[in-house]
Amino acid sequence: MLIPRFSLRWLFVLTGVCALFFVVLAAGWRGEYWAGGVAIAVLFLIVTLIIHAAVFWLAWLLYQMLGRSLSDRQRDPLRTAELIPTAGLIESANPAQGDRQP
Repeated sequence: MLIPRFSLRWLFVLTGVCALFFVVLAAGWRGEYWAGGVAIAVLFLIVTLIIHAAVFWLAWLLYQMLGRSLSDRQRDPLRTAELIPTAGLIESANPAQGDRQP
């Protein structure tokens, strides 16, 4: 299959959305101010998504390079028992479960 994850309906919707966007661009080219504003808003949305994807990729790349060098204890401190000393404190602080004093 050439495009395994895309259905024909999804491609029709994408074609329709692109057609509407280019109609708005053509109206903006003719001088309609609202169409220019819509085109600029869509452009900023696309640029924002690209920037977010680039920052995510950079963070993922840094984790792949630096995160693997950390030990398991540094990466996930909640898995070690000595870092959570509150297990005995919770039982002694709750009088409903333990000894009740009149």
